[in-house]
Amino acid sequence: MQFIIPFILSSFIYVYSFINLGNTVYRKNSNNEIKTNYLILLTEGLFGPLRSFYYSVVYNNSGFEYLKSQLFQWYNPYFTYPFVFCIFYFIKFIYNKQQNYYLEKKIKIKKNDIYYKVASSI
Repeated sequence: MQFIIPFILSSFIYVYSFINLGNTVYRKNSNNEIKTNYLILLTEGLFGPLRSFYYSVVYNNSGFEYLKSQLFQWYNPYFTYPFVFCIFYFIKFIYNKQQNYYLEKKIKIKKNDIYYKVASSI
C-alpha cells in the first residue's frame, strides 16, 4: 500500500503532462476518427529521453544541455516518479515524526503523573 499511492499519483501526473505535451496519444486516422494509443507512453515516454540523451552525448559531445533542459519536466518519467516518491515519503516521515513526538509527550506526562501519585501517597 505504501508503494501504490505514490505510483498511481506519479502515473496520473506523467500521463496528463505527456498528453498535454503534444498530440502523441490521441491521433486522427484516415477516416478522421480519434484513436488513442497509450503504448506510446511506454515506448517514447520511457525510451525517448534515453535515446535523446544518447544522441546529445554522441553528436554534441555533451549531454549537459539536454539534462539541464529536460531534468525537471513532468512529462519525463525519470523525474516525475522519483520526485513524487521523495515528496510522498518526506511527508510521511514528517507525519510519523510528529506522531512520535506527541506520543512521547503523552508518555512523559503519564510518567510524571504516576510519579506524582506515588510521591503524594508516601
